[in-house]
Amino acid sequence: MSCSPTRPEPVGSRATGNSLRILISAEETGGTMSMVETLVKPSSAPTYHSHVREDETFYVVSGTAEVWIDREIFRCEAGDRVFGPRNVFHTYRNVGNTDLKMILVYTPGGFEQSFLDREVMLEAGKDQSEVGRMMLERYGLTRGQLPS
Repeated sequence: MSCSPTRPEPVGSRATGNSLRILISAEETGGTMSMVETLVKPSSAPTYHSHVREDETFYVVSGTAEVWIDREIFRCEAGDRVFGPRNVFHTYRNVGNTDLKMILVYTPGGFEQSFLDREVMLEAGKDQSEVGRMMLERYGLTRGQLPS
């Protein structure tokens, strides 16, 4: 476990143009949690999904987000947070006209490694379907369909 100051590790996203920085890794917390900062372009959103192993907390730093937790939709502004328990489908979307900055906290930690693995695969020329399959298999994700 690391108790000294560290610099966030940037992770690009060639697929979406959004960016992500790993603020605290599971390695630094003995696996108890991890934290990432994401910068999301207007109208962008990750796939509706659930995690088998991790709870996820969404904290809006700046911008406006819609956070979906199962069938509930929360409109969130700077300073708002929403908790998403494991095994519950969720996503978020930038519904504002400016970039959305969010902090995502995973408990326990470890899911942050998926972003690094995704970038390695994309840099190696793998397509989105291969990357998606890896995320599902290696990180216990399940894709869902947004409720109507």
